[in-house]
Amino acid sequence: MSLREDLARIVGADAVRDSEAARQVYDGDAYPIERSKPLCIAFPKNTDQVAQLVRYCVAHDVPFTPRGAGTGLSGGGMPARGGGGGSSKRITPNLEIGVANPR
Repeated sequence: MSLREDLARIVGADAVRDSEAARQVYDGDAYPIERSKPLCIAFPKNTDQVAQLVRYCVAHDVPFTPRGAGTGLSGGGMPARGGGGGSSKRITPNLEIGVANPR
């Protein structure tokens, strides 16, 4: 099995990208000095999938780099060499709206 296929089992085939274009988009953040392309990028939908991705990567010695919006300026979003990236783009927070301090 490939890394892409294994991650697709966790997040679904439609939520994993490994094309050259996708790898280039996710090769870092707004830090322009250094880039490193991930092997593939997973787009989990919830925290359970994130936990499964991290467990998989730890168990298989695959570097995992989480990514938010990619606007950081320090290189924190740059994937570790030979690893996978996880984007929070598809995670939708569950917000509970209620009345504060009801009387």
